[in-house]
Amino acid sequence: MATKSKYTVIKAVTQAVLKLAKGQPRAFYLIGPMHLGKDIAAPAGQEPRKAATLVHSVDIETGEEGVVICPTIMQKELNEAYPGETYVGRCFEIVVTRDMEKKYNHVGITEIAPPDDFKPPASAAALAAAAPTGGKRK
Repeated sequence: MATKSKYTVIKAVTQAVLKLAKGQPRAFYLIGPMHLGKDIAAPAGQEPRKAATLVHSVDIETGEEGVVICPTIMQKELNEAYPGETYVGRCFEIVVTRDMEKKYNHVGITEIAPPDDFKPPASAAALAAAAPTGGKRK
């Protein structure tokens, strides 16, 4: 949710996009498994854009809940290192950098311990419990 509401929130219909800016480390708590978003319609005469892979997350520093657009290498590395979606319920620092010589992005992913004062939102507990792994460490 992008802003705090003075009302009791029933359901967030839209999610903020928590962007990965090149060269800037971001720390996230991953609430749910990676999934495909929606295809994006294109203006007349252009090809539609394919759906991006998203992961429902919480920015550990700001507490903002939203989705992170997952670069392909991030998907591959998380799925290899955490089979069966066991990355759910864990915290990661993610840094995207650009290799100018090879013209591709590199994604650095480090599992981190959550700060003592970090509390996942109530929605995170419900989503993690519903994940195939229960969002728990093995």
